[in-house]
Amino acid sequence: MSSEQLLTITHIDSLPGYALAFRLAEERQQLNVRMRGLCRDRHGLEELEKQGVEIMQVDYQDENKIKQAVQGSRCVFMIPEHSSNRVKEAEMLMRVCKQVKVEHMAMLSWVGMDAVRQDRERWRNLNEYHQIEEKLKQQFGEQHCCIIRSTLFNQFFYYVTPMVEDRNALCLPVKQDQRWGTVDLRDVVEAVCTLVRQNVQVGHGQKHLYRFTPTHMMDGREMARGMAEAVERSPEELKYHQIKQEEMWQHLKRIRDDDRFRERQPSGGTETRYTVPIGRYLTDRCIEVLLEFMELASHGKADIKSHDLKEILGREPQPLQEYFKKNRDQFKRFR
Repeated sequence: MSSEQLLTITHIDSLPGYALAFRLAEERQQLNVRMRGLCRDRHGLEELEKQGVEIMQVDYQDENKIKQAVQGSRCVFMIPEHSSNRVKEAEMLMRVCKQVKVEHMAMLSWVGMDAVRQDRERWRNLNEYHQIEEKLKQQFGEQHCCIIRSTLFNQFFYYVTPMVEDRNALCLPVKQDQRWGTVDLRDVVEAVCTLVRQNVQVGHGQKHLYRFTPTHMMDGREMARGMAEAVERSPEELKYHQIKQEEMWQHLKRIRDDDRFRERQPSGGTETRYTVPIGRYLTDRCIEVLLEFMELASHGKADIKSHDLKEILGREPQPLQEYFKKNRDQFKRFR
């Protein structure tokens, strides 16, 4: 290509948004793209700017601001906001992107949408993601949009490490015998990077829907055995406990202000500085979505296996057990 094309990512003040923007920025010269990141709050995004990402603070309800933010973009990757107006803000973004002739639009969503569709009232937050998916297909058509449904990230387990230490148990609001799975955020951003590379080269995506899941599902006991490796306990010693949603809600709110999660951690194990989560990502609305997804898992609706991630990466996604083992030193920071 003769000139750089503009790739814009929304909600870079979230864990997946920050990680994706950082990883794509590392590849921008090879991809021959310029990078722009949209956020509500610029705090803590200085390293992204140093990587060459143009950062724009936006009000997602201000049409003129949005127009200015996406103007000239070839592709916009939308990570829906953790806000009470998630759907309206996404609708405005999509409408404006269409107006200014953005060629391709992608979004990050959640696996389990078939179950969500059948009981919209119960899965209120996840249903909002499904509504956005449908609007995206309407606005752009399947040839010009891409939906990536992911399960929970392995990195969530850092947030529960202090509770594991206190109780000598992995505590989650998911039934112990229920099988489900998580994926490494690094694998997710690597796969998206590969899709962007293909999109730049061939001019259109290969599919409009991808499901990013592990190839092996685990129950609570298996997860606890893996976590034992991460926190240097014997597998016999560390148990699994199902806790109530309210208990997890209170724990995550405490973690939000915990000094151990205040600053980004240095690279180590299989982690980079952009994949380890920090406390301020845990807004109330973010916690609501995380809890709702775990409830979905507890009802057996997240036991979904796809080979999409494996096929894009050209290898097996990193298994959770291996992830725990390789990132022992990272988990140690949060004990």
